[in-house]
Amino acid sequence: MKFPLTTRRRAQAAIEVATAGLRHQLEQARAEAARERSHRQRAAAHAAQLAERLDEVTAANQSYDVGP
Repeated sequence: MKFPLTTRRRAQAAIEVATAGLRHQLEQARAEAARERSHRQRAAAHAAQLAERLDEVTAANQSYDVGP
């Protein structure tokens, strides 16, 4: 079925707009995923630091002999 040229142009324009919108959403989703990965990495590093500090404090507390 042949459509008038103006109908094809409108359809093509609608497809281009939809494609651009989807591309933009994809870019936003990728950026958000990158931010979340970065946040998880920082959180993991912080947790490791806290665990190390806890080990240090625990070791220091064990060095004191309270006795009976």
